[in-house]
Amino acid sequence: MPFAFTLYETESSNLRVGTNGGILFGVTTGSLAYTNADLPTSNPALAILPFWDDLNFQSLVPPNMALYYKTVGTAPNRRFILQWHEVPHYNQVGNATFQAVLYEGSNNINFVYADIDFGNAAFNRGASATIGLNNNAGEADKYSFNTAIPAGVTGVCFVPPGVADLQITKTASPDPVSAGQDLTYTLTVTNNGPNTATNVEVSDPLPAGVTWQSTATSQGSCVDPAPSVVECQLGNIANGASAVVTIVVEVN
Repeated sequence: MPFAFTLYETESSNLRVGTNGGILFGVTTGSLAYTNADLPTSNPALAILPFWDDLNFQSLVPPNMALYYKTVGTAPNRRFILQWHEVPHYNQVGNATFQAVLYEGSNNINFVYADIDFGNAAFNRGASATIGLNNNAGEADKYSFNTAIPAGVTGVCFVPPGVADLQITKTASPDPVSAGQDLTYTLTVTNNGPNTATNVEVSDPLPAGVTWQSTATSQGSCVDPAPSVVECQLGNIANGASAVVTIVVEVN
């Protein structure tokens, strides 16, 4: 694959594409069994599974059957597309066309279903397939297992947990300050995105030579320093938003 991609905290540009409707991630060898399994599973370990089923790539029927891949767009926002095209179910039952699309940067994954009707109710629309993402036996994001996708659903999108770049700045005023005066610390927590930051916490140790007076916050709540650390629970901060914590101390 022409760009690095992250799946369950594993970054790689290596894929092993399976003929049975799935992708082994981070490897260049191995195979995907023709018998699908519920998720999570230990085999395959790390996998992208748009339509894991007993598909039949062992013949040239139908004549248009193929596995296509293509990269579209420009860095750093490219998409890598894999398409299983007119692939029959074993044993030569109808055919299906579907895609897995991997998005550079966001690490989103989109499954697109152009035609997954084999003409047999036992296989149609994933009735005998596994659809989802797998990370060994302990973790998975499963869409379905041996359950037909509802009519009208043409795609499934997986979005990884949000990543947020938080920046914190601290200022003090007045400057200079004399003994017996109040000194105000202002902490500004800014979310530079791209996603909402959740359950944000701030801890700020007070320096020696000051006595805490008060704490205020623009959102959430703070507790009195114990013994000399101000702790605040700020909750969620949206992309582009900021929260401000104000701490007042007296200089000894």
